[in-house]
Amino acid sequence: MAAFETGLETVEAIVTFRGFNPPGEHEIQLLKDVGISAGFTFQSLPMAAQPYSKCPRINQLECIQPIVAHYLC
Repeated sequence: MAAFETGLETVEAIVTFRGFNPPGEHEIQLLKDVGISAGFTFQSLPMAAQPYSKCPRINQLECIQPIVAHYLC
């Protein structure tokens, strides 16, 4: 979370999901529920990448079952 501590307004969020398939509508809705509404999903990987503005709800990603990990770049 160093990017948030430096005061950057937007960072890149990479979210990885459990499984081997690309994120479906359910996974995309989970991201929208915590405030991530733009970005793209990978066609062959269980991952999504989004520009993400500062939001305290990023920590909620850790509690969502199909999400394995999230990274801020």
